Amino acid sequence: MSASNLIVKVFKHNDVNNLRQLLEEATTNDKKTPENRRFIIIEGVYANYGDIAPLKEIVELKEKYKFRYVS
Repeated sequence: MSASNLIVKVFKHNDVNNLRQLLEEATTNDKKTPENRRFIIIEGVYANYGDIAPLKEIVELKEKYKFRYVS
């Protein structure tokens, strides 16, 4: 937890299954409130590798778990 009360979790590089696990853990027994905003923040193209993020799958997870999405 940071000074701003944020909880930051990092998923494995381009691993949508790992992201799914983290989103499930974050939403289990957790009630979504206006104060409890959730974001998925990614790079569309990873600068270090030149890989392209699996955006379609990430957006599908975002919608399923009701997270916000920033690319």
